[in-house]
Amino acid sequence: MKNILLVIIAALLFPACKKDNTSPPEFRIQNSTPFKIESAIVKLGNSTNAYPAIDAGSVSEYKQFSDYDYPNIKLRVNNKDIEFTIQPFEGGKAGGGENLKSTCVIIHNPSADTFGVYFKN
Repeated sequence: MKNILLVIIAALLFPACKKDNTSPPEFRIQNSTPFKIESAIVKLGNSTNAYPAIDAGSVSEYKQFSDYDYPNIKLRVNNKDIEFTIQPFEGGKAGGGENLKSTCVIIHNPSADTFGVYFKN
């Protein structure tokens, strides 16, 4: 009986389940190319957001996602369909409970006429 009482007291004082107070991830796109991004769709896990057209040198608004996962980014730029799947990506999970908003920067290599991507917070 004494052991059961100790277990109950310990359970009340030290809850096993810790609440995750991490905010949902937020993600935006920065167009650092000389072209207009005609369309952009970003998927994180089961969460998908479509972004309106993004002019050259502009940055989109942040969009909130319900999942943390590797982003899949589909773009239509200069009449080309471009797709990036990025691994790994921690985004809003990094940093004790605060949401680290992430910016996906789209770049263009004119000599090879290719597109690339990198992230910044």
